[in-house]
Amino acid sequence: MQRVDGYYLYAVGSQIHPLSELKGKPNWDTSSTKPTTYAEAFLPLMVAEGALEPLLIRSIFRLRTSVQAGQKLLEAIRTIKTKAENSTDNEATLDWFDVYQLATARTTFESILQAELALIPLYVVMPKAGYDITT
Repeated sequence: MQRVDGYYLYAVGSQIHPLSELKGKPNWDTSSTKPTTYAEAFLPLMVAEGALEPLLIRSIFRLRTSVQAGQKLLEAIRTIKTKAENSTDNEATLDWFDVYQLATARTTFESILQAELALIPLYVVMPKAGYDITT
């Protein structure tokens, strides 16, 4: 039996969720929606990458089904992160296609992860007499 931190999955989700707020703008769009700059996107991308990689590779959950979708999400994160690192213009905004690929990868990963976690053998053991872990 191995102890599991119940907060871990919540923390990973909260670190990936800000990716859903990134906005790109195509060249032909004249709407008033303000796209995200590379500078604004860099920190959420770093945090999401730092949370996702250990979940996929070194996690106690040993994910199987969602690993491929998670790797695609990591690839999309790293693509935008590389562009952000190479950007010399502080006002340069995210490309809409990169944001689209990121959003699609994130949604796909979350759906597959939800299905996998629903079937993973994860239990809470209630304490009984002398078999209480805290005693």
